[in-house]
Amino acid sequence: MTIEENEYAVSFPPSESSPLISSKKKAGKLPWIRRLTYGCGEGGLAIIQVIKGFFFNSFLLEVALIDAYYAGLILLLAKLVDAISDVIIGDLSDHTKSRFGRRRSWILFLTVPLAISYFFLWYVPEVEGVRRIIYFQALTVCVSVLYTAVAVPYGSMTAELTEDYDERTTLTTIRMVFLMGMGLIATFSHAKLIE
Repeated sequence: MTIEENEYAVSFPPSESSPLISSKKKAGKLPWIRRLTYGCGEGGLAIIQVIKGFFFNSFLLEVALIDAYYAGLILLLAKLVDAISDVIIGDLSDHTKSRFGRRRSWILFLTVPLAISYFFLWYVPEVEGVRRIIYFQALTVCVSVLYTAVAVPYGSMTAELTEDYDERTTLTTIRMVFLMGMGLIATFSHAKLIE
């Protein structure tokens, strides 16, 4: 494949026909309502990640009564799968073709399965021993992969909403404000709920 045939090749300086120059609708400022609604999505993801990060290990040890060795193994294996799934899902998201858009289709179709699997992550089944360990291992990996399948395309949407550098910075800042705000609220409210 030559450089001219590569769809990702960019000439410097960009030509007038370049998608970096010619896309008028993606250049400039987005309305504040769009910025805020985009940022809100990060709040939901923050709630999932913060509560799981702060409380899941204690839940496995104290509520599910899983031995510390196996609880650590459950979390380690989920992180190893997560390291691989991030790259795979990022690539699949980049190459998705859908009438909803390559990023939105992931978010639309996988948010509900993520919510359902996250709910069952906090459920202790009536099974004992190895079956309980397998249940939590499978569910932890499932939640991790589904979280990645929603979070990676969501984070990648910033570049597709606008081509303006400053606007992308603003969108990312708003996302991070929602991430920190909802993360703090989730941490303190969840801690109060379980007291």
